[in-house]
Amino acid sequence: MIDGYVEEAARRTAQRSTRRSFLARLGRIAIVVAGGSTLATVVGEGVAEARVCGQSGVSPLCPTFDCNATWGWCWYSRGCCADGLLKKICDCCAPNTPNPIGYCPPGNRVLCVVESCGADPRLQTKSLQTLPERDPMRLSVAFSREARPGSVPIAVIGDAESTPHAAVAASLGRVVEGPVLLTGRGGLAAEVADELGRLQVEFVKVCGPLTPAVEEALAALGIAVERIGTSSDVTALSVEAAIWSRSMTGTRRGLVLLPGLPDTVLASAAAVALLHRLPLLIGTPEAVQPALTTPRALTETFVVSGDAADAGRFPGGRPVTGGNAEQLAGALAGLLLDLGGVPDTTLLAETSEGQPLPALGLAGAPLLLHGAGTLDGARDWLFSHRQAIQRARTAAGVSQALQRELQSLLNEFEIHLLRGVAGQGLPVIVQPPEERPVGRARR
Repeated sequence: MIDGYVEEAARRTAQRSTRRSFLARLGRIAIVVAGGSTLATVVGEGVAEARVCGQSGVSPLCPTFDCNATWGWCWYSRGCCADGLLKKICDCCAPNTPNPIGYCPPGNRVLCVVESCGADPRLQTKSLQTLPERDPMRLSVAFSREARPGSVPIAVIGDAESTPHAAVAASLGRVVEGPVLLTGRGGLAAEVADELGRLQVEFVKVCGPLTPAVEEALAALGIAVERIGTSSDVTALSVEAAIWSRSMTGTRRGLVLLPGLPDTVLASAAAVALLHRLPLLIGTPEAVQPALTTPRALTETFVVSGDAADAGRFPGGRPVTGGNAEQLAGALAGLLLDLGGVPDTTLLAETSEGQPLPALGLAGAPLLLHGAGTLDGARDWLFSHRQAIQRARTAAGVSQALQRELQSLLNEFEIHLLRGVAGQGLPVIVQPPEERPVGRARR
């Protein structure tokens, strides 16, 4: 009788509710799941809305694809995914939950369920991480420790207080084949000094408007110092650094950013310049002219701006364009790959304030931008390259909804193809025993 009531209520609710409102209220309910008890605890008028397409009963949906308890097994449903795909609904289980036994191992009950239209939603083959630091200086040290566990003779010190100045310093990292560490302008940070000691650095190239106190502290550590650029004006600094860089590498390629671009785009450009040893110039053609011709004229210039016609103002100009910061970051990530990079690790940052932008270009990975609380602006690029992506890193903690979407996108769970509401997708298909181990669910 209760099952009949739930079914009838579900269909009435489905007629007056959107799928989004249905899922938004999901976390408030915990009653019957498929394969579990027929006893239901009716909690107000929201009972039917706790169900999802393909459930013969009700249990809460896991907020992400992480199950920090024990995986049970799954059941399948038709009619709950676009294009006729088979839906998988799987139990995450734990002892002493208020939910039924479901498809859980002995001693466990259902904690929550996960669902997918693609791969087995219990198995994540791609990782999602949050960067370990929010402070640009400490994040630069963290990147150095990850990339260089052993010693290295040379490093670059840049400005932690300015994304444009830090981007110019980043362009020198692969030129010297050493880490780029960021510090405040007024002195050498203790964490940076410790990292230089760990790496047994003997030579440092200082790039940016850092005070003489930084050089004095380096000298006190027994490190030889050379200034690569002394100007506080970022355009002049980029010209000085580019001429030095080109004299070391002989490259006839360059990366130019027209004035007025947001700092988020400069951070994405820094990632390209670092990985491919490109001189990074910030300014108009006239202002950066010395670096375009010294020691020899550039033959290929990648020009980042909102107008493709700007590329015609530079030697061998190639436009890198987009209508907003997210599109420009995507175009730069594409350039990074075109020049021979790989997207196995991809970095994501919101376009909002508060990101550790000066250091984000130091990860040696494509840097994508997206809107606050959404993957808009980065979603299409991620879909296009997800086969090669092994790890995505976010610059700040993301909401559970965004984490779930990223997990789905990277692992091909395809939740964007979910369709249907409570009462649809029945009867369900019991999962055959050979498909119950994690990762064996039918595609």
